[in-house]
Amino acid sequence: MSDTAAPGAVQNLPEEALVRLVESLQLDIGRAIPVTIKEQIPSAQIRPKSQGDWAQFAELGRQRGLDYLVLLIASSTEQEYPVTLFLGWTTHAEPGFRRDNWSLLEFALLDVKHQQIVMQAEGRGWATLDYPSAPGIDQWYPVVYLRPQDERRIWPPTYAGAPNTLRVVSFDQAAKRLLLKLQYSWLGAMESEAKTRKAGS
Repeated sequence: MSDTAAPGAVQNLPEEALVRLVESLQLDIGRAIPVTIKEQIPSAQIRPKSQGDWAQFAELGRQRGLDYLVLLIASSTEQEYPVTLFLGWTTHAEPGFRRDNWSLLEFALLDVKHQQIVMQAEGRGWATLDYPSAPGIDQWYPVVYLRPQDERRIWPPTYAGAPNTLRVVSFDQAAKRLLLKLQYSWLGAMESEAKTRKAGS
């Protein structure tokens, strides 16, 4: 699901990029934890409720013959401000803008029969886009990079599509962190279960 309801939320990803992200996560989640995602359910069938609503998840499970559902919510926020962009190693500069994106992926594994949350995790990502006030200096800008931990440059294919590249990069980072947290959470759950069995034996 794409969540744009929160104050300050921005458009997440174009539909094509969102589909690619979900398909990638569908495979990667299965590698991180012993969960096989059989099918994707269109988010239009799920209506967010302020206090939660188990009935709709139970109904979805009943309709599709599923005992468990994976709920994945994507959201992001951005801040933009003017900056001076330097061209190469010269002293020449152009006016431009810097846009910071913070993305969030929230995961929940739901037991729809017993109306319980089996597992929860989240992954956060961030990236920055620098772009000039007008196109024309393509050899340097626009450019997306990870801050402050990584100065590696990522070049958007077009000036107009640079904001979408920013969001794709940011959500990719969020997905990587989500998968790591899922692995740690699952290992922690297995260790806790093993201790419980040992204590009861």
